[in-house]
Amino acid sequence: MRKKVFKNLRIVYPLGKLEQRYLIKLKKVLDTSLESYPRVFAIRLDLRFPDPQRVLCNDIIYSDINNIAFDEDYDVPLSSSNNCSNIMKRFIDSLKAKLVAKERSKKKVGVRVHPNTLRFAWCRERKNSENDHFHIVLFFNKDAYHRLGHARYPRSLASLIIDAWASALKYRHVGSDGLVHFSKNHSYYVNKRSIDFTKEYNDLFHRISYLAKKETKHYGEGYRCFGCSTR
Repeated sequence: MRKKVFKNLRIVYPLGKLEQRYLIKLKKVLDTSLESYPRVFAIRLDLRFPDPQRVLCNDIIYSDINNIAFDEDYDVPLSSSNNCSNIMKRFIDSLKAKLVAKERSKKKVGVRVHPNTLRFAWCRERKNSENDHFHIVLFFNKDAYHRLGHARYPRSLASLIIDAWASALKYRHVGSDGLVHFSKNHSYYVNKRSIDFTKEYNDLFHRISYLAKKETKHYGEGYRCFGCSTR
């Protein structure tokens, strides 16, 4: 039986089924987060494209133009003229901006705001669909953000994440279409000062090691299959 271990850490599949370069990067992002903050909050989620859309190479092409939402700042179908390879950058940039706006509004009313640098890792996959989808992990300072919250509440993390994906896609119906999926066990906490630190670290790394899976990743199509924050 092949061992499911990487650098003495549990992983979801035998090492041969995972990209070791991605495992190294995933560990680096987690370690960097813990270097910045002794308590880290991580969220696992998936992002999908709208059903009317087909992804071919780098271009987003819509099969039914009558069902496409238009962004109020654009006069072309959303993302139809954009390179699909930058969709994750648009998502992360949008989420960062929303977090900053939330923190500023809290400061204005005298609420203490803890420092937070959003860190992340993502992979792009395609299995039984023409549409690609993304598996993502987001890392936060637990003193700043400690729960996902409910999507119905505008200031919750869940709502901000959904809105950020809607902004990246330039598509208004992300929430109602179920294009953001929070995994069943979506939240993880790692506390360097806890007696359970080793277990917490291992549990989180085991979960996010899935992003390094080789199967269902499609290389050579002109876009990245994996990305992460670098600092």
